[in-house]
Amino acid sequence: MNNQLHEIFNEIKKNKNILILPHINPDGDALGSCFGLKYALLEYFPEKKIKIVFNKENEYLDFLGLTDNWGDWGNKSYLLITLDTANEERINKPNNLDPKKIINIDHHISNTYYGDLNYVMPEASSACEIIAIILEKWFKNINNRSKMALYTGIITDSNRFLYNSTSKKTLKIASWLYVDSLNTQYIYNKLYLKPKLDFDILQFIYKKIKIKDSIGYYIINKEDISQLKKESFEFKKYISLLNGYKDIKIWFSVIWKKEDQIYKISLRSREYNLIDIANSYNGGGHKYACGLQIKDIKELEVIINKLKELL
Repeated sequence: MNNQLHEIFNEIKKNKNILILPHINPDGDALGSCFGLKYALLEYFPEKKIKIVFNKENEYLDFLGLTDNWGDWGNKSYLLITLDTANEERINKPNNLDPKKIINIDHHISNTYYGDLNYVMPEASSACEIIAIILEKWFKNINNRSKMALYTGIITDSNRFLYNSTSKKTLKIASWLYVDSLNTQYIYNKLYLKPKLDFDILQFIYKKIKIKDSIGYYIINKEDISQLKKESFEFKKYISLLNGYKDIKIWFSVIWKKEDQIYKISLRSREYNLIDIANSYNGGGHKYACGLQIKDIKELEVIINKLKELL
């Protein structure tokens, strides 16, 4: 059950130290919501100490901001705000995490309402959409640095407003963020301009794509990662290659993750609800965009058969 926004605002106001955390392997929405909230709160409460602490896999979102030093905060009293994180296990936790209270703000339908205060909107396109709506109600206006972070999160999680999660509310709050001084070209350049090496990877993945019975996918195994001398996370973004083909109804990527010794599977569709399959493998996410993990590639055949049953 959701708390009232004034309850959340009052809890924020009375805490001098605030820690904001995203989920593990934070994406544009996770970091965009964290930095968007931080920059806005510091504008109106400059006396507060606010930290964002996280580990991440890549650097393409560094333009939003960098992680703060955890330092001695393990011994301090602080309020924790988690954003875009469906359950406690997914929190990008520093050592000795022991908050006074947790405020959980999220848009995942699988959220477990683990906070002392919760505000979950599964119908929202992104956590950034929720934070932007909240900040508009609280402050009426926020600084451009905050707007840039929130706009970044909305366009990454909605795939530039293409996904079904985009609503009138999404476009309305995006227009509030979209001001004359917001350099959207700068944001798009940071997010979508690629080096030549990406073209080489693109050619490699196209050769790996398999399409059968309206399902498309590609598998990146240990040998592929070693051959291209790339990190596992760098292959996930190419899943969008399979979107836009009318004969492909469901698509996914399977990528070996060396550090965890598992295969990460990212599922996508324009119209079929995939979340139950993801949840059955202790995964999660949204109806049309979710993920799961398997240890043995032989399990993939079972998953493909379950996907076929949806068609």
